[in-house]
Amino acid sequence: LGNVFYEASDRRMTQLKAQYAYILRALDRLDEAEEIYREVILALTEPAITDSIIVASVTNNLGYLLRLKERYDEAIDYYQISLDVHEGLYGINHPRTVMINNNLAVVNDLAGRTGRAESLLLESLKRTKANQPDDHWRVGSGHAALARFYSKNEMFHQADSMFTVAHQLYTRALGEDHEWTTGILNERARTLIAMNRSDEIKPLLSRVIQLTEARYGTDHDNIRNASEIMTQFVID
Repeated sequence: LGNVFYEASDRRMTQLKAQYAYILRALDRLDEAEEIYREVILALTEPAITDSIIVASVTNNLGYLLRLKERYDEAIDYYQISLDVHEGLYGINHPRTVMINNNLAVVNDLAGRTGRAESLLLESLKRTKANQPDDHWRVGSGHAALARFYSKNEMFHQADSMFTVAHQLYTRALGEDHEWTTGILNERARTLIAMNRSDEIKPLLSRVIQLTEARYGTDHDNIRNASEIMTQFVID
């Protein structure tokens, strides 16, 4: 009984340290957070408190912290560890696993490995489709992630196609006035500007403002973003 108590106590202390590191990261105290995350990972090598769920979480969080510090190669290593553990815990198609796969894609893109990033995002979409109905909002989010990747890398035709599909799926799953649905239209508007299709933008953004005001009122980020785009590009 004593061994069980100490094992539970050690595991709880490890969880509390991980939570404290998360708070430090949120406060932008990144060096302190990194030190504690590494202490937690070191502790997790001890058989008495090994916990795969904590490993999956802490390695993902440390990967994100290293991404913030622009240490992309190290971030990739920890995201990969987290992905491997998630696949073992939940399976390759679980939403948690797909989320980590997307995180790995983002940091590969930041590291300049665009081909690898695209492959990971396409794999995430494939995994989501294998686990969700065709019109599920998570499938829409998979298309949205690819759209953002293509837009960032100036592949605007691919981005526009993906934003369009994401908007269609969000409309079906969440409704045309949901904040994700209208938010995607704002993102698509910026892509249309890059494609010199400015004549399509004003009706698109006007629709964003109309739908958002009707559901959420006038004080909403989607309205502010739509208005900013209109002002920035002087759309009459």
